[in-house]
Amino acid sequence: MGAMPEGRKCVTCIGLGIDESNRRSLGKCSRMLKRVLTDSELKHVMSNEMSCRANQMPSRLIAVNGKPLNEDELFMLQNCPHPPKKLKPGDYWYDKVAGYWGKVGEKPCHIISPDMKIGGSNIKKEASNGDTEICINNREITKTELMMLKMVGVHCEGKPHFWVNPDGTYLEEGQNRVLGNIWNKKRAKLACAMFSLPLPPTSSAVEPNVEPISNKKKLNKLLLVGNDTCGATTVYKQARSLYGIPFSEDDRERIKFIIQTNLYAYLAMVLEAHERFEEEMNNNHYSDQTGDVITAITVSSISPRLKHFADWLLKEKEDGNLKIFPASSRENAQTVADLWRVPAIQDTYKLLRDTLPRNAVYFLERILEVSRSEYEPSDMDILQAEGLSSMEGLSCVDFSFPSNTQEVSLDTDDQHDPNMKLVLYLFLELHSSYMKLGMGFG
Repeated sequence: MGAMPEGRKCVTCIGLGIDESNRRSLGKCSRMLKRVLTDSELKHVMSNEMSCRANQMPSRLIAVNGKPLNEDELFMLQNCPHPPKKLKPGDYWYDKVAGYWGKVGEKPCHIISPDMKIGGSNIKKEASNGDTEICINNREITKTELMMLKMVGVHCEGKPHFWVNPDGTYLEEGQNRVLGNIWNKKRAKLACAMFSLPLPPTSSAVEPNVEPISNKKKLNKLLLVGNDTCGATTVYKQARSLYGIPFSEDDRERIKFIIQTNLYAYLAMVLEAHERFEEEMNNNHYSDQTGDVITAITVSSISPRLKHFADWLLKEKEDGNLKIFPASSRENAQTVADLWRVPAIQDTYKLLRDTLPRNAVYFLERILEVSRSEYEPSDMDILQAEGLSSMEGLSCVDFSFPSNTQEVSLDTDDQHDPNMKLVLYLFLELHSSYMKLGMGFG
């Protein structure tokens, strides 16, 4: 195939620029090349394709702060410690003080290295098309940025103009007193993730010590997404259990709150069924085959105190207030225990058991233990709990593969794709653990 000094080009095209519509596939090898080249050859060809001068983006296609870049400026931009990712032709604005970077008319998409002498000297106030009358380093910020600042606790009353430094410290223009540090705020990462805003490349937003490329650890990422009942949260919890990554004390306290809130919702299901059975019995809608059971449910009386608690619980469930219900007190735990022991409730539960969700049955079988104020969730309780995704938001768990992991059989087309091995490895580990628990994948 020849030397391939500029990657996948025919001999007549060597030295010529590439079609910009194909830039997205630059450096991404095809399956055919995987079959005909060794790993070292493939790496060398892709490196040549990415780094050769002829394949670089023409500097004239990139404008920063209203001025097209020259070749030296583009080289500086692409080789700075923290360059913009996936740079494409277009008009961009650049905050040279703090390093904010974005397309003209849009919110920031990256935080790159500051203090680079590229493009126009000054950023325009309307660069990101903001309409909040609040400025950062002379740029009027967008509503999304304003919501992020308010969420992390930056006071924006009076429509101030801020001066933000590369390390995240900020002060009002014309003042010498530092008001705080944006990136040290507790909810900064969560707020940026929620509003799709960039974070600085390091925790301190200071230029890091760059490690040699050969010493960098390769990071594989597996994203689990889906609707509320797809099981992504269950896989996440199981991954934490498999790799021995415990929840913090604060997380366990929130999990306890969610489990006990769910428990009251499950109990309300039984109480609703009990009222429905009583109503059906009074209207003579049940056949003789179930008459004895329904009669037993109706005859068994509930004391006024417990009836009052049951009515209150059903009202709270109907109004949607169980989600803000406080953790069980000793008094409520005792009331729940007394209500659960009533024969009519027990008979209703036995009739209803096979139709209830598996999670509801699991916790109702242990209602006396779970409803107590001193209850502590076990690992199995956490696996069975519903609704933890709302507590975590965007969550991640770090893990590594043992070096002696048995290789999974793959098609030859996928032998060079480590992400495929990652997915299969994690799936098999989780599936094996689920089978041991008798849960399986549905």
